[in-house]
Amino acid sequence: MLTSVEVENFQSIRRMSLKLGKLTVVTGATGSGKSAVLRAIRLLAFNARGTGYITRGEKSCKVGTGSQEQGWAVGIERGISRGKDCYRLVDHPGDGDAPQVGTFTKLGGEVPPQVAQRLELSELNFAAQFDRPFLLDSSGGEIARTLGRLTNVTLLFDAAREANRRRLEVMGDLKRAEANLAYLMEAAQKFRGMKARQAAVSAAEEAMGRAQGIETRLARLRALSARREGAQEALVRALPPAVPDGGRLAELAGMLARARELYRQLDAAVLDAGGAQFAAEQAALAEQAAHDRLHEVLAEAGQCPTCGAVIA
Repeated sequence: MLTSVEVENFQSIRRMSLKLGKLTVVTGATGSGKSAVLRAIRLLAFNARGTGYITRGEKSCKVGTGSQEQGWAVGIERGISRGKDCYRLVDHPGDGDAPQVGTFTKLGGEVPPQVAQRLELSELNFAAQFDRPFLLDSSGGEIARTLGRLTNVTLLFDAAREANRRRLEVMGDLKRAEANLAYLMEAAQKFRGMKARQAAVSAAEEAMGRAQGIETRLARLRALSARREGAQEALVRALPPAVPDGGRLAELAGMLARARELYRQLDAAVLDAGGAQFAAEQAALAEQAAHDRLHEVLAEAGQCPTCGAVIA
């Protein structure tokens, strides 16, 4: 709590030192400087621009305040010439220690954070002479926000808004999760007969394996069949162009047998002096005829059917 205000060369106030209590009322005639006191405190609280409020004929003004209970004092000096603007902060640690003094220049129109932390003043602490009573001309929302800042109810409002935001977010997540669950349940219906389908797939795979084995064996059989056909063609090409008829061969064999019989008779007839010559000539003729005929037949065939020799 501020316990004093000191003003020097501010508007109509040459020098003033005012003690403040929990409630301080300033009274006086019109133009006596009551409003100047508030404007001086505003200069200190907000680093008000300009130098028109410096008392005429003076080169600078000073405004200071402090808290005797907390042991600190703050002052601002504003001058007409450059380099005269500054804040000063004095802390009294107590226990006989020397006070700590801080001077702040190059303000750039701002209030040093260390000073603002001590003063704790805002626009809510000031009202002009012709201002309407506090908050009566403000909107409902502005009144609610202002009262909230004053009573820290804004923390509850912020917490309620954050809780509602999180509730909506959770509800959105819940809806999305429910939608995903419904989708998954619908998708799961397609897999109800999975065991039967797996059995069918296994049976199909086994049938496919058997079919592949049959196809492999069929390919081998086709290759063997092709080889067999090739062998048959080669055998046909290797056979003689003509083979003697079986009946003809039997006829020739009979003729050969008769010729041999004639040889036998010839041998017997040799003993017979009277008919040996005739029999020998007949036998020779018959044998020659049979031999020539046999040779002709074999020559036509080109190969002997018994020994396979080539007959030219």
